[in-house]
Amino acid sequence: MTGALIAARIRSGALARVSPVVGDPGNPGGVLALFTTRDGALALVGVNAAPGPDGVRPLVAVPVPHHFTDPLAAAAWTYDDPEHPVRCTRGVYALLTRRT
Repeated sequence: MTGALIAARIRSGALARVSPVVGDPGNPGGVLALFTTRDGALALVGVNAAPGPDGVRPLVAVPVPHHFTDPLAAAAWTYDDPEHPVRCTRGVYALLTRRT
């Protein structure tokens, strides 16, 4: 889904924000928020760190499990690897200075 389509779905009400908008610590100037879709899916929406061809940093949406209520915890989950013994927690994600 493109950034423009995500923005259009937010404006139309197809995506409803269910969390506060918070700063993204690993993405200077970026923000994160959780949204639900009309079919009940939960998505983490944020600003891409890399600008698109037009120079604008587009929105991105990532599906996340339904139990999340905190955008930072959901963002940390996207870094998590259940096969690896070290987990990325909300606290670890909050300490990031630059995400790659």
